[in-house]
Amino acid sequence: MKPFDHSSLPAPEPVSLAEATSEGLQLMNYASRMSLKNRILVDSLTGRHTYDKAHHRSLAREVLERLAAEADAAAERLSEAKRWSAATDGRARHAHDYRSADFANLKHRLAVSEAIARSLREQSQDDDFLDDLVIRARDDAWHEVAVIIEQSLDRSVIPVDTRYLAEREERLRRLVDEDLAALLTA
Repeated sequence: MKPFDHSSLPAPEPVSLAEATSEGLQLMNYASRMSLKNRILVDSLTGRHTYDKAHHRSLAREVLERLAAEADAAAERLSEAKRWSAATDGRARHAHDYRSADFANLKHRLAVSEAIARSLREQSQDDDFLDDLVIRARDDAWHEVAVIIEQSLDRSVIPVDTRYLAEREERLRRLVDEDLAALLTA
Protein backbone atom coordinates (compact mmCIF):
# COMPACT_ATOMS: atom_id res chain seq x y z
CA MET A 1 0.00 0.00 0.00
CA LYS A 2 1.41 3.37 -0.96
CA PRO A 3 1.25 6.40 1.36
CA PHE A 4 -1.53 8.94 0.97
CA ASP A 5 -0.62 11.71 -1.45
CA HIS A 6 -2.00 15.09 -0.28
CA SER A 7 -1.20 16.61 -3.66
CA SER A 8 -3.90 14.42 -5.19
CA LEU A 9 -6.59 16.38 -3.34
CA PRO A 10 -8.27 19.25 -5.19
CA ALA A 11 -7.28 22.70 -4.01
CA PRO A 12 -9.97 24.22 -1.77
CA GLU A 13 -11.98 27.05 -3.27
CA PRO A 14 -11.20 30.37 -1.57
CA VAL A 15 -14.02 31.78 0.51
CA SER A 16 -15.58 34.79 -1.16
CA LEU A 17 -15.95 38.14 0.58
CA ALA A 18 -19.74 37.71 0.57
CA GLU A 19 -19.54 34.22 2.13
CA ALA A 20 -17.04 35.26 4.80
CA THR A 21 -19.05 38.38 5.62
CA SER A 22 -22.28 36.40 5.84
CA GLU A 23 -20.69 33.87 8.17
CA GLY A 24 -19.17 36.63 10.31
CA LEU A 25 -22.53 38.39 10.55
CA GLN A 26 -24.21 35.15 11.61
CA LEU A 27 -21.73 34.86 14.45
CA MET A 28 -22.13 38.53 15.38
CA ASN A 29 -25.92 38.29 15.33
CA TYR A 30 -25.78 35.22 17.56
CA ALA A 31 -23.42 37.04 19.92
CA SER A 32 -25.69 40.10 19.98
CA ARG A 33 -28.75 37.95 20.69
CA MET A 34 -26.99 36.15 23.56
CA SER A 35 -25.75 39.44 25.02
CA LEU A 36 -29.21 40.94 24.83
CA LYS A 37 -30.79 37.77 26.24
CA ASN A 38 -28.47 37.98 29.24
CA ARG A 39 -29.36 41.65 29.79
CA ILE A 40 -33.08 40.80 29.65
CA LEU A 41 -32.57 38.00 32.18
CA VAL A 42 -30.55 40.17 34.55
CA ASP A 43 -32.99 43.07 34.26
CA SER A 44 -35.96 40.78 34.87
CA LEU A 45 -34.44 38.83 37.75
CA THR A 46 -33.10 41.88 39.56
CA GLY A 47 -36.28 43.89 39.00
CA ARG A 48 -34.35 46.80 37.45
CA HIS A 49 -36.47 46.82 34.29
CA THR A 50 -39.64 45.10 33.28
CA TYR A 51 -39.74 43.99 29.68
CA ASP A 52 -40.10 47.07 27.51
CA LYS A 53 -39.60 46.83 23.77
CA ALA A 54 -38.31 50.40 23.40
CA HIS A 55 -35.83 50.03 26.27
CA HIS A 56 -34.57 46.72 24.98
CA ARG A 57 -34.39 48.06 21.42
CA SER A 58 -31.93 50.71 22.67
CA LEU A 59 -29.93 47.97 24.41
CA ALA A 60 -29.89 45.98 21.16
CA ARG A 61 -28.63 49.07 19.32
CA GLU A 62 -25.82 49.46 21.91
CA VAL A 63 -24.84 45.80 21.55
CA LEU A 64 -24.64 46.04 17.75
CA GLU A 65 -22.68 49.29 17.90
CA ARG A 66 -20.23 47.71 20.38
CA LEU A 67 -19.75 44.73 18.05
CA ALA A 68 -19.24 47.12 15.12
CA ALA A 69 -16.55 48.92 17.14
CA GLU A 70 -14.88 45.56 17.79
CA ALA A 71 -14.94 44.82 14.06
CA ASP A 72 -13.42 48.26 13.42
CA ALA A 73 -10.65 47.52 15.95
CA ALA A 74 -9.98 44.20 14.23
CA ALA A 75 -9.82 46.01 10.88
CA GLU A 76 -7.27 48.48 12.30
CA ARG A 77 -5.08 45.62 13.57
CA LEU A 78 -5.37 43.83 10.23
CA SER A 79 -4.54 47.01 8.33
CA GLU A 80 -1.37 47.43 10.37
CA ALA A 81 -0.46 43.74 9.94
CA LYS A 82 -1.08 44.03 6.19
CA ARG A 83 1.13 47.11 5.93
CA TRP A 84 3.89 45.41 7.93
CA SER A 85 3.65 42.08 6.06
CA ALA A 86 4.02 43.69 2.63
CA ALA A 87 7.64 44.52 3.37
CA THR A 88 8.56 41.39 5.33
CA ASP A 89 9.80 38.26 3.60
CA GLY A 90 10.87 34.92 5.02
CA ARG A 91 9.20 32.37 7.26
CA ALA A 92 6.87 33.33 10.07
CA ARG A 93 8.08 32.53 13.58
CA HIS A 94 4.64 32.36 15.21
CA ALA A 95 0.95 32.60 14.33
CA HIS A 96 0.84 36.40 14.36
CA ASP A 97 4.13 36.96 12.54
CA TYR A 98 2.73 37.91 9.14
CA ARG A 99 4.93 37.94 6.07
CA SER A 100 4.53 38.95 2.44
CA ALA A 101 2.99 35.53 1.70
CA ASP A 102 0.13 36.47 4.06
CA PHE A 103 -0.66 39.77 2.32
CA ALA A 104 -3.62 38.50 0.24
CA ASN A 105 -5.16 36.73 3.23
CA LEU A 106 -4.79 39.81 5.43
CA LYS A 107 -6.32 41.97 2.70
CA HIS A 108 -9.29 39.58 2.52
CA ARG A 109 -9.72 39.51 6.32
CA LEU A 110 -9.53 43.31 6.42
CA ALA A 111 -12.30 43.60 3.82
CA VAL A 112 -14.43 41.13 5.80
CA SER A 113 -13.98 43.05 9.06
CA GLU A 114 -14.86 46.33 7.36
CA ALA A 115 -17.95 44.81 5.73
CA ILE A 116 -19.09 43.32 9.04
CA ALA A 117 -18.66 46.65 10.83
CA ARG A 118 -20.68 48.43 8.11
CA SER A 119 -23.46 45.82 8.23
CA LEU A 120 -23.66 45.90 12.02
CA ARG A 121 -23.99 49.68 11.95
CA GLU A 122 -26.74 49.43 9.33
CA GLN A 123 -28.54 46.85 11.47
CA SER A 124 -28.21 49.07 14.54
CA GLN A 125 -30.21 51.77 12.71
CA ASP A 126 -32.92 49.42 11.43
CA ASP A 127 -35.81 49.43 13.93
CA ASP A 128 -37.42 46.36 12.35
CA PHE A 129 -34.17 44.41 12.67
CA LEU A 130 -33.76 45.59 16.28
CA ASP A 131 -37.34 44.64 17.17
CA ASP A 132 -36.80 41.17 15.72
CA LEU A 133 -33.52 40.85 17.63
CA VAL A 134 -35.26 41.87 20.88
CA ILE A 135 -38.09 39.38 20.33
CA ARG A 136 -35.67 36.54 19.60
CA ALA A 137 -33.55 37.45 22.64
CA ARG A 138 -36.66 37.64 24.85
CA ASP A 139 -37.78 34.23 23.55
CA ASP A 140 -34.31 32.83 24.27
CA ALA A 141 -34.45 34.28 27.80
CA TRP A 142 -37.89 32.82 28.42
CA HIS A 143 -36.80 29.43 27.06
CA GLU A 144 -33.77 29.42 29.37
CA VAL A 145 -35.89 30.23 32.41
CA ALA A 146 -38.53 27.68 31.40
CA VAL A 147 -35.94 24.92 31.08
CA ILE A 148 -34.60 25.70 34.55
CA ILE A 149 -38.11 25.68 36.02
CA GLU A 150 -38.97 22.42 34.25
CA GLN A 151 -35.80 20.81 35.53
CA SER A 152 -36.49 21.91 39.09
CA LEU A 153 -40.03 20.53 38.89
CA ASP A 154 -39.10 17.32 37.13
CA ARG A 155 -39.53 14.53 39.65
CA SER A 156 -37.16 12.30 37.71
CA VAL A 157 -34.20 14.36 38.90
CA ILE A 158 -35.10 13.97 42.58
CA PRO A 159 -32.92 11.26 44.11
CA VAL A 160 -34.98 8.45 45.60
CA ASP A 161 -33.54 6.09 48.18
CA THR A 162 -34.28 2.36 48.10
CA ARG A 163 -36.90 2.57 50.88
CA TYR A 164 -38.90 5.38 49.27
CA LEU A 165 -41.37 3.19 47.35
CA ALA A 166 -41.63 0.59 50.11
CA GLU A 167 -42.50 3.18 52.75
CA ARG A 168 -44.68 5.42 50.59
CA GLU A 169 -48.00 3.85 51.58
CA GLU A 170 -47.19 4.24 55.28
CA ARG A 171 -46.22 7.90 54.80
CA LEU A 172 -49.45 8.63 52.88
CA ARG A 173 -51.54 6.88 55.59
CA ARG A 174 -49.83 8.98 58.29
CA LEU A 175 -50.34 12.14 56.24
CA VAL A 176 -54.08 11.50 56.06
CA ASP A 177 -54.61 10.01 59.54
CA GLU A 178 -52.28 12.23 61.53
CA ASP A 179 -51.26 15.41 59.70
CA LEU A 180 -54.53 16.20 57.96
CA ALA A 181 -56.52 15.15 61.04
CA ALA A 182 -54.43 17.53 63.15
CA LEU A 183 -55.03 20.34 60.68
CA LEU A 184 -58.80 19.69 60.76
CA THR A 185 -58.95 19.84 64.52
CA ALA A 186 -56.76 22.94 64.64
